[in-house]
Amino acid sequence: MDLCQEQYKISEEIAEALLTRPPAIVEIIDEAALKVLAKFAEQSGQNFFETLNANSTQWPTIKESPNQVREECKALVREVQALDENLQVLMDDSTKKERTPDSMRSLSQRRLQPNADALSGALERMWADAVEEFAAPKLDFKRYSIIGCVIDKCLRLFLEWVRKNSFSRSGVQQIQVDSFYLKQTLWRFVSDEMAMNVLIDEALTAAVNLCEDPKLLEPANVKEICNRAV
Repeated sequence: MDLCQEQYKISEEIAEALLTRPPAIVEIIDEAALKVLAKFAEQSGQNFFETLNANSTQWPTIKESPNQVREECKALVREVQALDENLQVLMDDSTKKERTPDSMRSLSQRRLQPNADALSGALERMWADAVEEFAAPKLDFKRYSIIGCVIDKCLRLFLEWVRKNSFSRSGVQQIQVDSFYLKQTLWRFVSDEMAMNVLIDEALTAAVNLCEDPKLLEPANVKEICNRAV
């Protein structure tokens, strides 16, 4: 700035009026970079959703109880791992929180009561509506933040898809299995595990509400199936 002023004989008054100060330039660059990053997260989330939702025309209405995690879920986890490895080259996070008991609580680990009363059903539907108001995670230039936003976009699209479909009992159970698997594999990549779990649980809740005769698998059975997939 001083060299520029000296070379071109620019007075302090003119410099103040005409030249962009370094802090302003940095702010402009930061804003532009954040917009690019947001676009990247949105597009990556869309791509991840397409991976998760591939071959989705048959399994929602299957008749047989699930005995494995869908291959699409495994493919999604591999894509998340690849993204994590790529981002590690550019940045690293040292503030990743440890897993907490609260974050591990899961709707998929609760038994569905066949004679649940109307109030319970109404509360579930209210919660389903409320999740749409759940704030998206804040995006910043940290690895876990970026991956968290990508996964958030993917899961919101999946939830939207679930709400537009109908499910057999076995289809609901498949979502239950997949939900448990995703929680057990994706938590280490995000900064806010509980926010991720809300969306995963909500997809299962929506599927239950869209099934005429829902019944969840026993948690032990779900865990056994998912352990075979790891």
